[in-house]
Amino acid sequence: GLGELLRQAMQSVAAEKQQQEQQNEEAEDNIRPNREVPEDYPPEYRIQTVEAVKLNYSGLVGSESKFAECESEFQHQVFPADDYILGYRNIQVNFFYTPMWRVMVNIQHSGEIEAGKLKDVDALSQIRKSQVKPLKEEDFTTNEATFRKWLAEERQEPLPGEILGEPYNVNGRNFEIRKHKPKTEKDQMYLCRLESMSLWFIEASSWTSFEDDNFHFITVHEVDTKQNTHITIGYLLVYRFTNPFKNKEKPYIYRVCQTIVIPPYRKQGHGYRMLEATYKDAMDAGNVLEVNSEDPCLGFIILRDVLDVVRCLVLNVFGGKEEIKYYENGIVPYDKLVEIQNNTEMTVKQIQKVYEIIRLLKCNSEKPEDENVKKLRLDMKRRLRVEHGEDLDALADASQIKEQLQLLYGDIEEHYKVVIEKANTVIAKQ
Repeated sequence: GLGELLRQAMQSVAAEKQQQEQQNEEAEDNIRPNREVPEDYPPEYRIQTVEAVKLNYSGLVGSESKFAECESEFQHQVFPADDYILGYRNIQVNFFYTPMWRVMVNIQHSGEIEAGKLKDVDALSQIRKSQVKPLKEEDFTTNEATFRKWLAEERQEPLPGEILGEPYNVNGRNFEIRKHKPKTEKDQMYLCRLESMSLWFIEASSWTSFEDDNFHFITVHEVDTKQNTHITIGYLLVYRFTNPFKNKEKPYIYRVCQTIVIPPYRKQGHGYRMLEATYKDAMDAGNVLEVNSEDPCLGFIILRDVLDVVRCLVLNVFGGKEEIKYYENGIVPYDKLVEIQNNTEMTVKQIQKVYEIIRLLKCNSEKPEDENVKKLRLDMKRRLRVEHGEDLDALADASQIKEQLQLLYGDIEEHYKVVIEKANTVIAKQ
């Protein structure tokens, strides 16, 4: 039955996640070997990478660029020894990015440790071995004149790719989304720069195979037509693969593999817009069954949940504005799942999840004894009992099963409330 299908789907997702976590741990072990630092090592020559490394996306250099500095999140993927750079006093490693994400590296320090003491190899050598140097790109530069030349060239070049959807405005600033297929050498070089950025913000990031025609990527840009300037502020990488269910009308699935919005532009809805554009692109293609994601982080899960809730509310997928249709045991029936999937490109699991979130949204969740809240809680616990049956059956007695079910429900309800709050904010702005 449907419950068994859901249970199998959950087990498959859990197995994939466990495998990915193991791969990440192995990768981290390989790139972060332990090293012994003497206890009397001068502290002024031992600088944390989080303090030393700064990224700058303004397209400016010198003192005027100071305001645009920000920190990365995974410096150890560039400086792999550990969390420190050893052997330099007051070292600063600055990465300056052009609007199209070419990079200049500027390294400054006020002195090196005396000969014979433990010291890292030249920092440029470490950077050159990492993904910061794109695979299909000219080397990064350390020369400011070259960097300014790149800036001038990019100002004259039109943005690559085709516009996807309508331009939009955030706080008086204009943005647009574009779709790209890495068919030409120029497009492949641009994609390389984008994926190089993932080194700072995605744990265990990896390269795309440019020979595989199933990859495409979506970018978002701030555009100033008066100043004739533009800047890439984020991207989303999509892989199209054949639908394993062999649906003849919709034989493909879109999988979101990577997504990044650079720090100065976060919390402005750009990730939401890119994913929304991905759904629209899939719907316009007419041959895509669903859009799913690969090992998503919590932030992306919330973003997707918010978007899907808003879409389903706007489309009245589960009924009218005031009340929604109730399905037996709170489980969306198979024929309805198929219908909704055909209209929204959501996964079957996501449809059930969004249905529960919208049920909670329509309830007065601040009153636990409300009949609708009690009914939803009972339905969700029944579903959780099926999905986690093997683990729950291993518990000693019924009281432990009941306690564990309550914990599972509590975690999910907390997540649903976060999604509801954000979805209400989005709807209020529409």
